Amino acid sequence: MLKKRLFILTILIIFFLFSTSTLFSANRRTVVVEVVEKCSPAVVNISTTQVIRQREVPFSDLFPDSFINRFFRDFFEEGFEREVKRTSLGSGVIIDKKGIVLTNYHVILRGAQIKVSLIDKREFPAVVIGSDPESDLAILKISSDKPLPTIKIGTSSDLMIGETVIAIGNPFGLSNSVTVGVISAVKRSIRVGDKIYYDFIQTDASINPGNSGGPLLNVNGELIGINTAIYSEAQGIGFAIPIDRVKKIVDNLITYGEVRPAWIGIKVKSLDPYFAKRVGYPKEKGVIVNKVFPRSPAKKAGILPGDIIASIDGEPEESVDDFRQRITHYNVGDAVDLMIYRRGRFFHVHLVAAPFPVSMVRIMLKEDLGIMVSPITRRIAMRYHIRDRRGLIITMVYPNSQAKRLGLERGDLVLQVNGKDVRTWDKFVKEFVASIRKGIIQFLIKRGRFSYYVAMRL
Repeated sequence: MLKKRLFILTILIIFFLFSTSTLFSANRRTVVVEVVEKCSPAVVNISTTQVIRQREVPFSDLFPDSFINRFFRDFFEEGFEREVKRTSLGSGVIIDKKGIVLTNYHVILRGAQIKVSLIDKREFPAVVIGSDPESDLAILKISSDKPLPTIKIGTSSDLMIGETVIAIGNPFGLSNSVTVGVISAVKRSIRVGDKIYYDFIQTDASINPGNSGGPLLNVNGELIGINTAIYSEAQGIGFAIPIDRVKKIVDNLITYGEVRPAWIGIKVKSLDPYFAKRVGYPKEKGVIVNKVFPRSPAKKAGILPGDIIASIDGEPEESVDDFRQRITHYNVGDAVDLMIYRRGRFFHVHLVAAPFPVSMVRIMLKEDLGIMVSPITRRIAMRYHIRDRRGLIITMVYPNSQAKRLGLERGDLVLQVNGKDVRTWDKFVKEFVASIRKGIIQFLIKRGRFSYYVAMRL
């Protein structure tokens, strides 16, 4: 009887140990593990190679700042140049089986050669099919005879503070590293230098430089953001571009080859503290509507000159620069919610951002820059004694304008806009409109035998 009981007890112990081991094994296979296994094949390593020419002076180590060093530098400048290759690393994510890869713009910036590597060791040369520096996004294309893994695109419209997120990338060149955290905030704005970036997802999942361009995933394995290490001072804080915003930018880049600037149809100026006090506005800083353009979204929504804009989508507006940068964040078709102060009361105005109308270019040239620009016709060429009819000509410079302060004169030629030749009015308009989201435009000006660059704010 005792032997029988011992036998049964032994069987029960073995069964218990086996069940416990199986249970622990099952508990190890968490949802994070499953997401990583499912999504890692579509996360890629992006390496870029930049070739630069660097001057090399013999004996520079032996004789620093010596006469010999200066002699070789001054008289043999071209003979001692050599090519140097610089390589940088980042991450990306495949979103389409046709080989469409999403990453950050700064990851591929100045990359003469771009290589995409998958976790299965396959490598592909990549070409850039679209990029937008203002949103820090780029689209690459790779070609493969075999099917490529992809990640399911989710939505960032229903993100919850505190929900678990997973970041996959290649920090410091370490392939497919995983960090886990929670969403700390949404619609986060950060200032980097003199530029403000809007509408970021903030997470405590570590996002290091090599993670830039990689995916931020939810527990369903859906892409909810593109990681970016744009804020180098962040410690224990990561940021990602919301996927809903990414989708709009990608659609623009694929359809139009660029991100079309959004337009709501108003001009603003800084709020005068005396005026704010006189109308009962509770703050001294803000922006006030100076002009509403006809047939614009603002006009249709009922905005009036003299209205004070307290906030845009809940974000306070305290300066003209903040307002301009905020508007450039929007894409055509985005809903914009303005909090307006008028005659002692606050109220919301809802409008939809429209494409920037070409007719606004001449208005901005006059009102923002203080110039009039024209193609060089035969009549104009004869009037100004112009032999080289490349570019356009400045036919008017208005007093007290940016152009006047920078020394531009009537008869100056505009050869380039932002480094691109502008031989026709249509080309000039295209480059001008592309500058609006940057908030600054650069002209190459020619006067007589001399040429120089000038930059102006839009």
